[in-house]
Amino acid sequence: MRNAMNIFTCSFEYQNYVGEQQKNYFVSKETLINKLKNTTHKEEFDHLLKLLRMFKAPNEDIVKIMLNSENELKI
Repeated sequence: MRNAMNIFTCSFEYQNYVGEQQKNYFVSKETLINKLKNTTHKEEFDHLLKLLRMFKAPNEDIVKIMLNSENELKI
């Protein structure tokens, strides 16, 4: 019984961790996109674009769909 509770607790903590990491990923990416849209200097634009290229996760669209579905179910 105690082992099952430990597994449940670890699983719950991991789920929270993954959720926070996903949230941080999308918030950071959106912040970069907004800065990119508002920049007027070529050097800053190039730097922000370089940073933004690091935010292309291969499964990003799937994660967005899953998060949107999860949020719709909470309503």
